[in-house]
Amino acid sequence: GPIQDRTREHLGTSDKVIMANRRVLLAAIEAVAAGGNAPGVATPDTAANISGGPDTVDGIAPAGEWATWWLKAVDDKRANAPWIAKAPGAAETA
Repeated sequence: GPIQDRTREHLGTSDKVIMANRRVLLAAIEAVAAGGNAPGVATPDTAANISGGPDTVDGIAPAGEWATWWLKAVDDKRANAPWIAKAPGAAETA
């Protein structure tokens, strides 16, 4: 849509989120204009290290073993997920 002139706008105290959002947006514009990356955009280097995002697992872990139990549960869930297609030529991890 058209660019709006906000120079005469008077925001109130309840508009803190709008003001913060505009500051973040302006910082992102400046970063891209300076040749950098916009915040939250994965570069090829960071994209290679993304595991698929946060995961959830329902269950009760043994006492003192929750961290290793959780990681194994996530791996098992992803390995058995029918909607995750294996990439052509991908190495087996099991």
